[in-house]
Amino acid sequence: MKASDFQLERQFVWTAIPAGRVINRQKALISVLLTPRLLGQGASLTMSSFGMQLWPERLDKIRFKFEVQAQESGPVSTIEERDVKRVPYHSAEGKQISFSVSEQLSAWKALFSANTIVHPYKQNSYANRDVRSFPASEVAQEIRQAYGGAARIHLKHDCDDPNLNPELLTSLRSLRETWASGLQATDSEMCELGPDASSLARAYDFYRRESHKNYTMPSMNTDLTTIEPEFHDIVTKLAEHPLLLRALGLVIDLELPYAQLGNNKILRIIPIWPNPDTNPTPGWTNVKHTDIRPRTGFEIDESRFHPKSTARIHCGMLALEGAELAPSSNSQWEVVPFDVDGAVMRMVGSVTNNPEDQALPTLRSSTGFALVQRDRKEMHDERVKRSEKLASVQELEKVVLDAEDLIGGYRLDVLDRGKWRSLCERRVRYKIGDLSIEQDPRLTGPRGLLEEGYVRPLSATTGAGAADALYIHEIDLRWDGWSHVVQRPDRKVEMGKIPQLPAIDPPFNSDIEIEQGSLPRLQFGRTYRLRVRVADLAGNGLYLNEVNHEEECTEPFAHCRFEPILPPEVVPTRKFQDGEAHDRLVIRSDRGISVDDYARRHGYRPYDLRHILAPKSSLEMAMQHRSTFDEALGAEVSDEVIKRMFEIAKRADRDLRDIPGVRPIENGASPNGECYYVLPEQHVDLPWLSDPITYAFTLNMVSRPRLLAQPEGDGQTTCLSNTCFWQGDWYNRQPVTICLEEAKTGCKVKESADHRTLTFALGPAEEQTLDISSCIIAQNVFLLGIPNWIDGITAAQIEKIAQGKHRMITPKKAIKFVHAVQRPLCDPSGWLKPNRNIGETICVLETSELNIHSDSTGRIDIHASWADCEDNPSSKEPCLRKYDVQIGSYDIPYGPLKLPEIRQEFGDTRRRRVTYKVTAVSRFQDYFDHVTAKNPKACLAYGQLRVTDIPSSARPPAPKFLYTVPTFRWEQSVDGTKMTRLRQGGGLRVFFERPWFLSGEDEAVGVLTWEPSWQPPQDLSYVSVAGADPIWQTGAPKFILTSADIKAPVSTQEYLPEGEVNRQQPIQVYPVQFDKEGKRWYADIDLSKVADSSYFPFVRLALCRYQENCVPGINKISLPILTEPIQLPPHRRLVVTRTPGGATIKLEGLGPNGPKMNVIHAEVQILEVEDTAAVPYETRSGLSEAEIDPENMITGWTTVYRTSAALGQSISLDVPISGQRPMRLLVREFETYPPQLSDTGATIEGEGRLVYMDTVPLENMEDLISK
Repeated sequence: MKASDFQLERQFVWTAIPAGRVINRQKALISVLLTPRLLGQGASLTMSSFGMQLWPERLDKIRFKFEVQAQESGPVSTIEERDVKRVPYHSAEGKQISFSVSEQLSAWKALFSANTIVHPYKQNSYANRDVRSFPASEVAQEIRQAYGGAARIHLKHDCDDPNLNPELLTSLRSLRETWASGLQATDSEMCELGPDASSLARAYDFYRRESHKNYTMPSMNTDLTTIEPEFHDIVTKLAEHPLLLRALGLVIDLELPYAQLGNNKILRIIPIWPNPDTNPTPGWTNVKHTDIRPRTGFEIDESRFHPKSTARIHCGMLALEGAELAPSSNSQWEVVPFDVDGAVMRMVGSVTNNPEDQALPTLRSSTGFALVQRDRKEMHDERVKRSEKLASVQELEKVVLDAEDLIGGYRLDVLDRGKWRSLCERRVRYKIGDLSIEQDPRLTGPRGLLEEGYVRPLSATTGAGAADALYIHEIDLRWDGWSHVVQRPDRKVEMGKIPQLPAIDPPFNSDIEIEQGSLPRLQFGRTYRLRVRVADLAGNGLYLNEVNHEEECTEPFAHCRFEPILPPEVVPTRKFQDGEAHDRLVIRSDRGISVDDYARRHGYRPYDLRHILAPKSSLEMAMQHRSTFDEALGAEVSDEVIKRMFEIAKRADRDLRDIPGVRPIENGASPNGECYYVLPEQHVDLPWLSDPITYAFTLNMVSRPRLLAQPEGDGQTTCLSNTCFWQGDWYNRQPVTICLEEAKTGCKVKESADHRTLTFALGPAEEQTLDISSCIIAQNVFLLGIPNWIDGITAAQIEKIAQGKHRMITPKKAIKFVHAVQRPLCDPSGWLKPNRNIGETICVLETSELNIHSDSTGRIDIHASWADCEDNPSSKEPCLRKYDVQIGSYDIPYGPLKLPEIRQEFGDTRRRRVTYKVTAVSRFQDYFDHVTAKNPKACLAYGQLRVTDIPSSARPPAPKFLYTVPTFRWEQSVDGTKMTRLRQGGGLRVFFERPWFLSGEDEAVGVLTWEPSWQPPQDLSYVSVAGADPIWQTGAPKFILTSADIKAPVSTQEYLPEGEVNRQQPIQVYPVQFDKEGKRWYADIDLSKVADSSYFPFVRLALCRYQENCVPGINKISLPILTEPIQLPPHRRLVVTRTPGGATIKLEGLGPNGPKMNVIHAEVQILEVEDTAAVPYETRSGLSEAEIDPENMITGWTTVYRTSAALGQSISLDVPISGQRPMRLLVREFETYPPQLSDTGATIEGEGRLVYMDTVPLENMEDLISK
């Protein structure tokens, strides 16, 4: 039958693999790996379709020979089949293992029946796919720089709290920006990173595959019950068990004559099939058969025989020489001492979830250390290209395979205390069908065969799509303290009934155990070296003892702890009351009420209590510390010691619930229904395994007041040491109790004699925060990873770390002690100082003069009240409008009063007088919930402040002038029979339009004057002026009025800016009054001194609106306005003296000196009426000039005597007896110049202009005088 007639094909790939060694310089061991490839088309293909159901029988009939060459294109020589011998397999302890044909056939039938399904062989191709790499080396270096830099910054700033040290916070933010830049974008959907992305971003992106365009999520709905075993899949799974491959006839062990290999470098196996084939397996001859025989490059000397070395694999070993902790001098390899994958995820998570948090997340060393290959992506690309090349049968037979082509896995060795130990030794027992593979039970020693497994390097992963990207990690190997080839024994956990899934693994049984005493110990502080022996596809490789001590190993490095040393646990002893928490202890009092009395009245406890428990450790972490479980490890350990150590180890699974007397308390505030636990008040025992590295904890005060050590009572009192030492064994540290009690003032502490109780006493309204952190002895600092990253660390800095003050290494936990007071200890007082800018309607209220008890006051509420004069011109009269507003609530920080800016918006620029009331809220209100539930005002204190004068922030507008009238002031005095009346002239009443008070309260009128020593101003509109009446011969008043010329309630000066006067100018200030009848405002201005200087002088005033309280920098006066000129009437003094039967009068005052003198007319008048009682008293009494009605002035009055005289002369009058008729004296003054002229120009005789008039009653003058 021709080959072209076959529809099925059986390809056998025979790969010759040097087994690693030469025996006695005579025999070179070699293994042959057979890789069956069953191809063809057709439905329901099975093993019988290819005649493979009895393979061991076919193998027994095959013989082998080898072709060898010195170089690829050189001549070929043959090692004949007579010189090629089958040999047993040698186990790791030297035991020979061989299988008879019947044993192999039994194993084969157990795995492959005639009906085993066969899917045509198809080689996977990874060409032309995107490759994404986890840059472990780069990102580890970036992480080291970030954490080392942060650690140095903390030490530089004396390990302060970043929230209290702005410079430290700035430095940490700057450092964070160097590594966090661009990380937020990595969480955006379908975000593809650019070529300049940081290593952290690329590492995080490695695990963010679901957002990549070329990644298909694997299906989670695969029905496992439908999966049937398939030939090629089973063979692939068996590759991890080379011994089983030998039992199945898929690996054949041979020996070759050492001498015939000579100087050759290349060999190829040639299978020799039986010819004639007299008894073929049914179906064997119905299939096309092809033997594929690739060539293998090799290296051989007197002891080693191994595949050809490459740049990465040298003489059967990974080329690790010079590799060390980063930065490594080896160009390919380095060691990373922490969990770099977890670090990346946590760092990116901290940036996206807590962008303002400057703290770096925790690093982990629980994964041990990792061996990183820097150029793994480039190596992968090269291997993919080579794999594509070897996919062709023709190329596979042409190419020369090297160590990289034949690699099966790695065997990692660790040098621990001078001895190399393998992580791959194990004891195995296999059972396939009727074939059992194990140690001969007749031999002494452990059961099972000693073999060395191997671990495959972390391979590329991909999605479910045919073209999905490949993901390659640079980490090849890790070691976390356990074997690489034996599953770590897990703790037993009851999971309930688990449904059985169909078996999809090869149907053989294996029992694998660790080889006792083979593993090195992973401990902090120990120094290690690594080396890697390469296992080939047949499981061969150098034995542990066949490698030189210093051959291809890393530089020494120490295993360090990167996990932080957690602070102690703080556990309550009762259900939390108002405001209490795990980390907050509270006692309560009020003004004049002690803690004990307050507790009795309101149902609180007069003290508070917490237990301090040593931090918990996992069993894995504890075992990595020295002197913890060492006693239980070793060849000769008694059962008693093991049992005791086991009981200690069991503590790792315990928690608070294992403490006798513990009570769960439901947390009503928790949405998940969580609870917390409270312990008995008496001393309790630690339930869990404590962290072995910590021997003490520190208490450092971080807030006022300073700690004082003063004796109290009869108990022992000492200063609180910064360090509190744990008592008890490392795994059973005895808890410490802290108690809070009352003190009169300040903060005091007392330590019990057994050092297990610390009692703090606080005065009212005192709060004290303590940072609690674990501490270690200084010599253990370098057991930790981060201190090893701090260049140039000093002894003092090492001690600071040991004392628990470095936040990255020994994170702190804050405990707060509170002596809460129900109300602030003092009522608010003082005043708020206004601060207002020009033109602003807002006023800032400064609190420098506000007195509150800041320690006990947590918030103040400010209320303002004032009244504004509202002068709406459309209303009858102005009115006061009262305002009451809430300004705001302001939190009070500790220390000197420093409130946020208090701003009140008034809506205009006016001046106001504001009364502020302050409600002080107790800083501790949250600690009195059930008290305030009964009385919501129970935690408040009240105070009214002094009035605050809010200044006007704008220049007053100019007033609107109406007109001016003269005014007089009348005064009367009586001295015996003499009566004196004074008419004070020189007054002006100036009327203004509404509205008033545009600049606010106390707005007044100002009269602008000048100083006599100053040069007269050029612009007279800014001064008031006066002048004499030119028709009279009289004195001249001052032309420019000064402050001495005007009598004003307030005299001040105000600066008028450049462009106006550019100097201080005197201002005479007058209040204003409202004229209800005229619905206008007026001011009475006293110019009496001007009237003294001249007869009827003219006055023109410069007036302004004046606001006394304005913000600095603006004028208190408006632009001036000018009145019309007006004359001031003179002063007059009338003296009437009654004599028997007569009276003497005299009118005095300034009059003109020419051209004519004024004339005084005096008349005695009698009222002609029948009934004097009908005459009102006012009519009978003397009327002032202002009160006389001109129309009624002479009605009924008859002059009985008249005389005249000059101003200032005395006049004597006879007064007749009038009986019951009223009688009065009429006095008038007239000007006689200028003469009055008629229309024709003739002089008209008359009395002239009236200057003064008054009446004095003469009836019963004695009674009047007496009155």
